[in-house]
Amino acid sequence: MRLATITLVALLAGCGSGGRAPDQTTFTFDFAHGAQGWTTGFSDYPVGQEQFFQLDSGLRALPPPLDQSGTGILLSGINHSDDLFMFLTGHLTRLKPDQTYSFKFLVEFATNAPSGCAGVGGPPGEGVWVKVGASSIQPQPKAVAGSYSMNIDKGNQEQGGTDAIVVGNVANGLTDCFNLVYAMKTLQNTQDTFTARTDSQGTIWAIVGTDSGFEGETALYYAKIIVTVQPS
Repeated sequence: MRLATITLVALLAGCGSGGRAPDQTTFTFDFAHGAQGWTTGFSDYPVGQEQFFQLDSGLRALPPPLDQSGTGILLSGINHSDDLFMFLTGHLTRLKPDQTYSFKFLVEFATNAPSGCAGVGGPPGEGVWVKVGASSIQPQPKAVAGSYSMNIDKGNQEQGGTDAIVVGNVANGLTDCFNLVYAMKTLQNTQDTFTARTDSQGTIWAIVGTDSGFEGETALYYAKIIVTVQPS
């Protein structure tokens, strides 16, 4: 059963308000209440190498020192390919069919990647980029020439694509490069414009993920995703 809070906000022009656009819809997914229909996936690694890359995902208790009574969606893997993409995706429904929307994301997650530290291939924090996006087709990996790649255009590492943009990295602001501690981080695309078009049923797939240049382990716990859409 879907437990997401869906809020329809009609921003009608008020007296002297300057005329703000109507039909803004906000989808709130708090993973303390379960996965709520979001699924996980991995791409940009060789077929059959899941164990070698130590890929892991699923709804888990938040790690210490965070409140372990809460839960988040874990995505974890070791980036042996220097290009590992780890993502979660959710289906947004009850929108207008064949309509172009602008998207604003708020993503809250726990990360133990420190800031300003060196790593193989790139830093463990600044070398792992967070991307958000949307597509009328379900984002999923596909096997091509012995490796998995995405069926949407997410871009590569620090570059965005037509279906996703970069909103930041996983560096948590702590500077101890040897004693890794989890801290919460929030990223938003408040300034960047991103648009996508719904399908004929008025649905679209949202995607949040990380594109890594750091050739080590990244383990993130996604706690909350808020997606606000508005016709554009």
